[in-house]
Amino acid sequence: MATIKKIEAEGKELTLRASALTPHLYRIIFGRDIIKDMYTLKEALTKADGRTTEEKNLTLLNNVSFEMFDKATYIMCMQGDEATRHKPPEEWQPFEDWLDSFDSITSLYQLLPATLEVWFKNEQTTSIPKKK
Repeated sequence: MATIKKIEAEGKELTLRASALTPHLYRIIFGRDIIKDMYTLKEALTKADGRTTEEKNLTLLNNVSFEMFDKATYIMCMQGDEATRHKPPEEWQPFEDWLDSFDSITSLYQLLPATLEVWFKNEQTTSIPKKK
């Protein structure tokens, strides 16, 4: 089952959706492995925990390409948009146009916690292992 979260950015309601299709779409559109990229992002955030805002930003800038985050958020937003979700990716709003729809970079990065939450919640297993 997909993980879905509704959030607001710049007065727009966005729906983030992650499912088994998310890694496939990410690889098709961007040619990268979302699993590796999200863990890289999570590791950098963990390293930055407990630091001042300036130190945290420096740690993130030194360890992460925010382009990974932008791309993951884009895929999840396109999957969460009912008008887009069932269309082939070639018919989606282009990534650069989607980025340009945000007035400021700060607005986009405020989506980071929600993007990580949706991704890692979707990644959790729901099966119960059987002991032998």
